[in-house]
Amino acid sequence: MSERGPIDGQIVSLLESFLCDAFCHSPDGQHWNWWTDGVLCVQLEQLGVATFLAVGATIWADDLTLTDDQSPFFLAPFELEFYFSSPQDVDFERTIVRFGQLQSNGRIIRQPWGDNAMKVIETRPQADSDWAIAIELTGY
Repeated sequence: MSERGPIDGQIVSLLESFLCDAFCHSPDGQHWNWWTDGVLCVQLEQLGVATFLAVGATIWADDLTLTDDQSPFFLAPFELEFYFSSPQDVDFERTIVRFGQLQSNGRIIRQPWGDNAMKVIETRPQADSDWAIAIELTGY
């Protein structure tokens, strides 16, 4: 526990912020106007001494859907791999960001945000080419 509440609440908030920031680093400019509005069902796993994986679903939106009559919010899976040089480091050596699933036509699946988050996570892509965003950030 911290003075501000449970640690996992802080981690969820940090993951949400990190995803929003990562969209701005995507080489495809169409992702720069995407943002997250909540992270759900987060699963954290330690892969190595200084390597961690965060898997979950996030509620997201973009500026393009704000003008549509439908809800601008959708549900998408994500994976974040965090690599540190050593267990004592606080800065990431590199991070791999995977977000959203692609349809066969190459567009992101706009899953309704009220759908089952666990199902979205369980059926997330397994290959980088099937994610809407799959980028590696270094020195972040």
